[in-house]
Amino acid sequence: MKTKLGSTIDQAMLAEQLELIPLEREGQRIELLRVKSMPELAFAMWSNEQQGTYTQLRFRLQDGGVSRHYTVVCACCGSECYGLECPNKEAKYDDPAVVEWRQGEAGKFKEVLAKTCKENGISVLFFRRASAWENHYGSVADLQIVEASEGEVLEAYFDLHGKKRVCEALRFIDNSSRF
Repeated sequence: MKTKLGSTIDQAMLAEQLELIPLEREGQRIELLRVKSMPELAFAMWSNEQQGTYTQLRFRLQDGGVSRHYTVVCACCGSECYGLECPNKEAKYDDPAVVEWRQGEAGKFKEVLAKTCKENGISVLFFRRASAWENHYGSVADLQIVEASEGEVLEAYFDLHGKKRVCEALRFIDNSSRF
């Protein structure tokens, strides 16, 4: 079944040049969005629900309109647990058993993300609050987690592909995006 993000990307300007790679995991669905001609760079995106962070993208559509906002995944918010049911529903957030469960889910999330990125040649991944990644998940070999802010994104793309090529390839992102 296609996600809301997937349906929107199908209608986006330059749709044939875009690719969504699902993270195979339980919980709320996350997909990695990238431009096919720049496969080493991707955005970690929530597939269906607007999670409420301030880092969001809107996409220019082929019909001249723009999409709703889609949210970039946050590195500090415990995203790995969204959509999962804590085994001990009665326990408090800081209960040792709950902390252990959350840490286990963080480890699983990191493994799936690292495996998916490696299999797909992604070496730079854009997250909201990327600076929190290392503290929350630890480092991932051969994967750089970068802040999904306009300046950081463009700088990472420009460094690898040059300004003219990048500006052309990223035209599908609407200027009113909040990043």
